[in-house]
Amino acid sequence: MTLSISPGRDHFLRDGKPFFYLADTVWAAFTNASLEEWRGYVRRRREQGFTALQISLLPIVHDRSDSPGEVMPFERGDGGFDFARPQDAYLSRAAEMLEVVRREGLVPALVLLWCNYVPGTWAARRTGQSMTLDQVDAYLRRALPVLGHPAPILIVSGDTDWAGETVRYYGHVLRLARSLLPESLTTLHTAPDHADLPNALAEMPALDFYMYQSGHQRERQDRAPQLARLLAAKTPRRPVVNGEPCYEGHGHFRARGRFSAAEVRWATWESLFSGAGAGVTYGAHGLWSWHRPGDHFTSTASSSEPYPWSSALDLPGAGDVAFARTVFELYGLHRTAPSCDLLVEAPEDVVAVASADRSVVAVYQPVPSQLRLNLDLRGRRNAWVDLGARRWLVPEISVVDGVSTVSMPDTTSDLLLLSSG
Repeated sequence: MTLSISPGRDHFLRDGKPFFYLADTVWAAFTNASLEEWRGYVRRRREQGFTALQISLLPIVHDRSDSPGEVMPFERGDGGFDFARPQDAYLSRAAEMLEVVRREGLVPALVLLWCNYVPGTWAARRTGQSMTLDQVDAYLRRALPVLGHPAPILIVSGDTDWAGETVRYYGHVLRLARSLLPESLTTLHTAPDHADLPNALAEMPALDFYMYQSGHQRERQDRAPQLARLLAAKTPRRPVVNGEPCYEGHGHFRARGRFSAAEVRWATWESLFSGAGAGVTYGAHGLWSWHRPGDHFTSTASSSEPYPWSSALDLPGAGDVAFARTVFELYGLHRTAPSCDLLVEAPEDVVAVASADRSVVAVYQPVPSQLRLNLDLRGRRNAWVDLGARRWLVPEISVVDGVSTVSMPDTTSDLLLLSSG
């Protein structure tokens, strides 16, 4: 299995064929999951249609579920980890878990250095457990040869801002990762307000694709399409992935309420059709932290109480994002680009993509309404998809002066219009 970047630098290839990056978020798997749980989990996500799993190599110390059976990468010292005393059992267990992932045909995507380990970041100021660059270097030289075959995706940063030593640290880790695992694809995971990378990192040849986080603040869900457009327009051109949309069941970040499957679906399609068409990540609250009943969750005040991981595994949004992958593959949407010029007097949240020759067109509409397109849809294969029910409907279309009017179907759900021919 070899992952690479397409010649157009807008999507991934797996063994030379288009690959849709559909990742699940399991940041705490290496510390919290038992091997028996892990085997069942990975098999289930493969059956559901996921293609990748995002895991943090080191625990996110400020944002996690404390479990009695957790396994840690370092011995504990006064006030935190003793980075001079790594635990071999942690890496050998992580390697065994990654072998399970690979046997099921999924791609591991490993966060190498969450921002709490980098001096001066918002999380390091909160935890006081940052590493020196020599400690980072020593640990990655120890870990990556054990975990990196066959090559995973390497997410060099986690939830970072650009304060303190971040540019120097992450530049160093990018170069180190490329030297140790030259076949791995690399990216950077950022905090929502810091998606626009510093030039010193964005211009590095060792960086392969852009990843952003649109986040969990209900009032800022507009970041999902906005940051996709920002990074899709960036130079050099690279594939773009929303690596952390709102998690299903996650609290509305210090506000009452939780994100529904419909809100996750909105963030997914808005991202995919606004420039982040290489793929998307899904998260279920309680699964990303591998939460069990009775565990203490450190971030209840901001994120709300998690569900048990085994319950979160089957929240309905997982099926919605897997359906997005199915549509992309059936219609060859990797060949499309944002094409909102096709829309006639549409609201801003209606987004469209099309292939260069207009042989494939898709439109996402969050609220059902009549749709008008600058394209004659007669003689083509046209379908509405009711995304809430995942049911296909035959649209009624009229054409006047080359403008097609597609009537509103009888549904209250968000919709996808698909047209090919």
